[in-house]
Amino acid sequence: NPKISFPMIMVYLVILTMVFSAYSAMLLLFSNNLWGLVPLAVFHGFWSALCELTLMHDASHFAITKYPIVWSLVLLFNCCLNGNSGCVWIYQPADFRRIKTTQNWLSRYFYQHLYVPVLYAFLAVKTRLQDFTIVYTEKRNGAIRLNPMSTNQFIMFWAGKIGFCTVRYIIPLCFMSLTNTIIMNVISDAVLSYWLAFTFQASHVVSEVEWPTPDKDNKIHKDWAELQCVTTQDYATSNFIWNITTGHLNHQTAHHLFPGYSQYHYAKITPIVHQTCKEFGIDYHCKDTFTEGVGAHVNHLKRLGQDVKKTQ
Repeated sequence: NPKISFPMIMVYLVILTMVFSAYSAMLLLFSNNLWGLVPLAVFHGFWSALCELTLMHDASHFAITKYPIVWSLVLLFNCCLNGNSGCVWIYQPADFRRIKTTQNWLSRYFYQHLYVPVLYAFLAVKTRLQDFTIVYTEKRNGAIRLNPMSTNQFIMFWAGKIGFCTVRYIIPLCFMSLTNTIIMNVISDAVLSYWLAFTFQASHVVSEVEWPTPDKDNKIHKDWAELQCVTTQDYATSNFIWNITTGHLNHQTAHHLFPGYSQYHYAKITPIVHQTCKEFGIDYHCKDTFTEGVGAHVNHLKRLGQDVKKTQ
């Protein structure tokens, strides 16, 4: 069954155990001790990011079993834990983000490779707040229009948001001061945000991949599967540790081609994809390490910010 695997279920359980262990320790053991609270908040943020990259991401692609009730419950649980609504996220994994667009160059872009990575620390907060504007004002996620939300979806949306406020603020305030609650959340959110941002940006926002330009009819004349390959960058695909810590999304090409498959299978699919690309003369992009992938992203930001003629 491509939608489930026993090893992946064990990974889910380990991640959930780590998240709740860190959360419980912060509240019950180190609520008034910053020397223990701070490292636990870092630990909690990292494992919360893995919850996003595994449970939430798989559920948003319907890759955890074949049952919609399981997908909905997992997305609701993740919203209670991390605050981003699954009702909105399911509109995110589309290929619009890799279409080339034009934008006027501004002087502040010149040093964007220095300050944009710093701003990634606020990704989690930005996503939670943007959920409200997407649902209630813009009614679209980027270029993707949202379908009218059902009553059940609205209930899930608000249940997740209320659950998040309860888990992250109301319950902690019963055990620690407001100051320590804020410190805990700021640190955890920063770690969560950085891990998610660099995991995804290293695969999508780099100069090595193609950025296709739609024609005057807003069409791209390229085969769908080929488009997934040439606009995506993999990294550290032979490293077991990075497979786990990125939710196998270092195999991003395989994920784009088979989004409904459990991520556990990506490591087996990637060599086949690579060989097929070589056979048909299609570019396959891969960096040997995660560091090289992140470096490619930072270099892309620098190139766009400082190559004035090409960005105007």
